[in-house]
Amino acid sequence: MEPKDLQKNSMMLRMDILPTGDLKIYSAQHFGDDITDEEARYYEALLTGLNYALNFGTDFCVGLGTMVLELGEMEAEEDFIFEPDEELKQAVADAKVIKFNKDKLN
Repeated sequence: MEPKDLQKNSMMLRMDILPTGDLKIYSAQHFGDDITDEEARYYEALLTGLNYALNFGTDFCVGLGTMVLELGEMEAEEDFIFEPDEELKQAVADAKVIKFNKDKLN
């Protein structure tokens, strides 16, 4: 698929499984005139980062995906409630855990 064939203001990651079992990863984007240069740069960097992570951090991506899938299975099987242990509560209280501003995360 060519970038011009994509829907306006969209991005794509495509992974082909080769006969060897390796992945061939393609990416493309098609930004319309209503996307600013700054926005286009941001989205292009996001797509490039994802492509890089898939190419060079495959084991990490598989590990993360496995954890998410297993967590979903656990939640489906029972009511899963996270309850931090006392050590974590103390680390948070002692400011040994970095807090992230949720409003700045994408």
